[in-house]
Amino acid sequence: MVGILKGIKSDKSVENNTKAFSVLIAFAGGVWLLCALPWFFLEKRRPGLTLPPATSLLTVGFTQVYVAFRECMRLKQTFLYLIFYFLMGDVLNTTV
Repeated sequence: MVGILKGIKSDKSVENNTKAFSVLIAFAGGVWLLCALPWFFLEKRRPGLTLPPATSLLTVGFTQVYVAFRECMRLKQTFLYLIFYFLMGDVLNTTV
């Protein structure tokens, strides 16, 4: 990519810089396409996990959050640690 920038002489003018940017975007898109297409054609289908009973794709996330929260409430020390970890991270990241 640096070679493309030097070849187009992107540092000479704003027009050359804009043209170089467009060429780099096209080059990156072409490389991505060249690398991605074989993956889509050669990838084998692998079956994933089945959904739990009485759930759908829309509700499985909410169900997992509920189960995780319920388990976290059983582990009181872990729950307190997570609360204070995020609170202290917020306090330490604020600017005065």
